[in-house]
Amino acid sequence: MANVENTTMWKQIQLGVKEMERLMGHKDYNLAMIKSRQILEYMVRCMAEKACVVEGDLSDTIDQLYEGRWISRTTRDHYHNIRILGNKAVHEGDDTAYDANQAYQLLTQEVREFASEY
Repeated sequence: MANVENTTMWKQIQLGVKEMERLMGHKDYNLAMIKSRQILEYMVRCMAEKACVVEGDLSDTIDQLYEGRWISRTTRDHYHNIRILGNKAVHEGDDTAYDANQAYQLLTQEVREFASEY
């Protein structure tokens, strides 16, 4: 069952990245940043399950993964940056190309890392 769930989760991540790329191409930067946060949540949820981490909010779960040495300091920092940019998009209506591009660059780097490790 876990393999099926991981495959489904990986498929959601891949589809999410494609959707984010589409949103970026349409200059819908706000939704692109929101999508980046959703993809991050999928990745963190998958890792938390594997690490047997009790999920709290996204920030706490990221920190627990770092403290348990499931992710590096750099990855933790990237995850928090993606989370913060997504939050700015949701709560403050941020729709700047710069922030969306930053979220996209960090996310695609971390998705590659996630794919090679999980």
